[in-house]
Amino acid sequence: MYTFDTGKIDGILYNRANPILTTCGNTIRIRFADESTPFIETDYRNCLDSTLTGFASVAAFVNYWNTSWLGAGAGSGGGICTATATLVANSDTTISGNDFTPPINTEPSNIVVFLGGVKQNVGSVAYVLNGSVYDVIIGTTEEIVNAKINVTL
Repeated sequence: MYTFDTGKIDGILYNRANPILTTCGNTIRIRFADESTPFIETDYRNCLDSTLTGFASVAAFVNYWNTSWLGAGAGSGGGICTATATLVANSDTTISGNDFTPPINTEPSNIVVFLGGVKQNVGSVAYVLNGSVYDVIIGTTEEIVNAKINVTL
């Protein structure tokens, strides 16, 4: 069993190291951004929150991770993923969730496009689950080279 309590896993502070959570079925995997091997890989039912209560689902664990656990002084600032891409004119451009730092493994709550620090008005933004990551789809009428895409989780 693993206990998750205000940035700690089993009493060890991890949230300032910006661990990355991915899920597949009932399995959760937690790894550091610069490593591909998870340091925790377990069924979500083997995890407890700060009150030593189990989670009803993977979604409940992910929600706890993003709101109560990761947000507790996390170095990532609560979950922003960034990528740089060229957006094609008069088309939908798909940016893989794996192209973001860190990868987008949680449903996005907001997607914003910047160029030179200025927010860009684009035609449409969307996301789609692709395996264990969420891909971002941006439609625009003008080409935007070196657009910075910020995704808030």
